Amino acid sequence: MNKLNELSGTFMITTNSIEILKNLDKKSLNRFGDFLKSPYFNSSPLMVKLFEIVKKEHPLFQGNSINRERIFKKLYPAEEYKEARMKNLFVDFGKLLKEFLGYEELNFKKKEFDILVAQNLKRLSLFDASNKFIKSSLQKNDDGSLSAPLNYSYLHSMNTCYISNLLSLRENANTEINSIQEMETERTAIFSLRELLFTAMSLSLRKELLVYDNEKKTYEEILKLFNIPEFLNYLKRTNNEYYSYLNIYYRLYLYTEGDVSREEYFELKKEIFNIVPLLGSEDKIHIITKAVQIILTKLVTKYRWFHKEVFELSKLFCEQKIYPDENMDWLKVTTLRDLLTSSLILREFDWAENFLEEYVNYIGAEYRKNEYNYWKGILSFKRGSYEESLSYFNNVEQIDIVEKINIRFYYMMNFIELKAYESALSSLSTIRQFYRDRRDEIPEMFAVLIPTSLKYFNEIIKCEEEGNHFDEAYYNEAFAAGRYYHKLYIVEKIKQQYEKKT
Repeated sequence: MNKLNELSGTFMITTNSIEILKNLDKKSLNRFGDFLKSPYFNSSPLMVKLFEIVKKEHPLFQGNSINRERIFKKLYPAEEYKEARMKNLFVDFGKLLKEFLGYEELNFKKKEFDILVAQNLKRLSLFDASNKFIKSSLQKNDDGSLSAPLNYSYLHSMNTCYISNLLSLRENANTEINSIQEMETERTAIFSLRELLFTAMSLSLRKELLVYDNEKKTYEEILKLFNIPEFLNYLKRTNNEYYSYLNIYYRLYLYTEGDVSREEYFELKKEIFNIVPLLGSEDKIHIITKAVQIILTKLVTKYRWFHKEVFELSKLFCEQKIYPDENMDWLKVTTLRDLLTSSLILREFDWAENFLEEYVNYIGAEYRKNEYNYWKGILSFKRGSYEESLSYFNNVEQIDIVEKINIRFYYMMNFIELKAYESALSSLSTIRQFYRDRRDEIPEMFAVLIPTSLKYFNEIIKCEEEGNHFDEAYYNEAFAAGRYYHKLYIVEKIKQQYEKKT
């Protein structure tokens, strides 16, 4: 029985309710208490009493101080314990907890809340009041950014309601209605293409990184229905403000699906740097991170100096001040990693550490400790603090298969630097066995980098342990051997041994 099941057995609260309560901060927990005290949401005083009992166990909910019989005694002091009553009570408690989450979300979804207000005014036949509210809401939420595609659902709902109100008022508003519908048509096209292109490039990238059925390309068939270049030409001819916006998404898609030249990238880069400051937060993240992924998968493999371009995009990301923002979703772990990697390769250690210290707080809470220890382990290794590096890596719970490979390599390199050659050889053997056992699970773009790397590491460890030296030919071979894991480190170690010999 896992810990949560033990807790639910002790408390009789459902496992799901405990999960929710554990993840509420103190402010949210107090708001839940206020929610239960409101007769509009809850008519049972018992729920308030139950909350006060449960609240004392936040956030650990270890269940040692109270159990279901004691809870029953506090709620029903003059009655004999009845299990069925407790079960029903906790089921109702769980339902109210989920309702609270729904109302909490409305606090963050201001635009969605406004839609509900406008539609309710219309339902009450207050058509003029509804339209006045819609105008006020649209004005309030217009921040001047090119964010209409991301706000499509909100704008579409408001405009639809507005037109319906005009028709109900039987006013002569054909010109206004036509104008709104023309705008709706344009926004629908831009929003639909933007969503389709974004989804398509996400699927395309996942196909490269993970096991994915290459034959399933529904998005390709849908895109064939559109002549996107012709539509972009129309937007350009009419000086439409969303021309560059949609053009960037289209080019990001093309370069994710196919190849990209240096010249094409620098044209795209210029457009990105011009438009990103004008966008909403979600578009800023999407465009910058997709551009970074294209560089890492298509250009760094040919031109290693393109890590500088990733670093420039990483700095652009920070300059946008997207976080902290309670309305934004958590930063993706993959985004944190992509933005950190190149700064470390370029030895921008101070920048990387400052970035990690700030942005690790914006990924999901369950990942923060692991990611912090993982990247501090890498930073410590890069700075020559090898025992500190091992200490950080020892605190990482290894889940992701690529992360498991990376940590094993860093263990080995730390042991090499500490001259613990027996441990280094043991780590190398572990990586080799892991590669053999899990070869089918490792994404191909990472799997192909391992064998060559293991070959050179084996020679480096033996050479250092036995006090031998490499010759120039071996150095030239390692340098010209294409891409493999930790090539820079390996080449540098071989160079050090070669130079000792000469």
